[in-house]
Amino acid sequence: MLLEFNHDPAAMGEYLAPFLELAGAVRWRKRAVQLGEEAVASPFKAKIVADYHWLELALSTQVIVHEAFGKLDTEQLDIESIRALYFAQTVVEVHRRLSSCGRNVLEGRIRDALKSDVGFSPLYLEMAVARRLFDAKFEVEFSDMEAIAEFDFRFWNGNAHGEVECKSLSCDAGRKIHRKDFYRFVDAVGELTASRALSGVKEIMLVTLDDRLPAEERQQNTLRQAASKFLSDNALPRLDGDFFRITREEYGSRLEQAMSSGEREFYKVCRELYGENCHVAGSITPQGVCLVIVRSEREDDHSYPMLEAMKKAAKQFSGTRPGFIAMQFDDIEPADLLLRHMRRRCGILSYSLFQRVYGSHVAATCFTAYRGLVVSDKGVAEPAFVVPNPRPSYPIAPQDYLPFLDHIPDAEFAQLLGQPPPVDGISYIPFDAE
Repeated sequence: MLLEFNHDPAAMGEYLAPFLELAGAVRWRKRAVQLGEEAVASPFKAKIVADYHWLELALSTQVIVHEAFGKLDTEQLDIESIRALYFAQTVVEVHRRLSSCGRNVLEGRIRDALKSDVGFSPLYLEMAVARRLFDAKFEVEFSDMEAIAEFDFRFWNGNAHGEVECKSLSCDAGRKIHRKDFYRFVDAVGELTASRALSGVKEIMLVTLDDRLPAEERQQNTLRQAASKFLSDNALPRLDGDFFRITREEYGSRLEQAMSSGEREFYKVCRELYGENCHVAGSITPQGVCLVIVRSEREDDHSYPMLEAMKKAAKQFSGTRPGFIAMQFDDIEPADLLLRHMRRRCGILSYSLFQRVYGSHVAATCFTAYRGLVVSDKGVAEPAFVVPNPRPSYPIAPQDYLPFLDHIPDAEFAQLLGQPPPVDGISYIPFDAE
């Protein structure tokens, strides 16, 4: 399969109707209404929708505009709308060229995504990688969808040929406290925190978990009831449960000063005071403050699920040609790709994989962000960084694999993201204007 895309936003509006047909128009609209209702129900549910289902909302908005005016309002397109339109266009064009087996699989993936807690994240990654290969004039075989192989794609162009397996990492992978569960907990006590903030208190309800925030509804209800009781009784300095303890702390001057310096500084101070993996939300009013902070006695471990995903991907390859693992983080911004600790972790885990027998044929690992497109003076592009295997089983020439192994200097990458340059060096996929 070889595709050439029209990147004109106005032209992409014509893909909305066929995309809706693949998803099922009634099914799509029903889901859009449900997400819209959740988004206005409370600020905490709105956060869940914004983090996990931005693509559905962005596409739904453009569907409404296109149906009302017969075209897109290209002057009002934001970056999320552009990302969503790229996705819809790629899905439709790929679907048109798949076999009947592949088309059925893709349609099923779309409809499953409408019911999924993580939305379209995994399918988005596959389409984004395929689009990058198409734009570089590679032919692509959707091996997994066509039931040919276990890996996602086979690609080739002249001297270059390889395999790709995509792994989308849930933002909750390795976390003791899943964000959705945290926001649902805060939403359950939201009226009480708002009431206390309006009464003029300046306090923190600190919830410390022995281990993880349970996924079981019964245990979550136990914590919600205890928190409600604690917030309703000023005389309670502490409340213990089977897997948690709740204490009351003063909203001190350090946090107050940090809040006046902006959100980033505020969360930085929260992490310094309550641990790197704490979760913070609550109510702040002109009268007072009532924050909820939840933390675990045990640290998050993001490395284990990441390495397990890499190992699984490596074993899905045929081992007969270079393999590339495309990994996507669901919970970061493009600028986070510059963070030293993130790049160090990805490098350590990648090298651990390369040294294993079943990982020696992996040519490189590639890391991107789900909400990853950015706009620069060079166009719209998806930044990423790669960790190449220094001794792969199949030596390759980087110039033959530019969608994965091309690079630009760190300083230029940082400048395009509007960030200061990172401390140490690493290769990055460049910005390809679209």
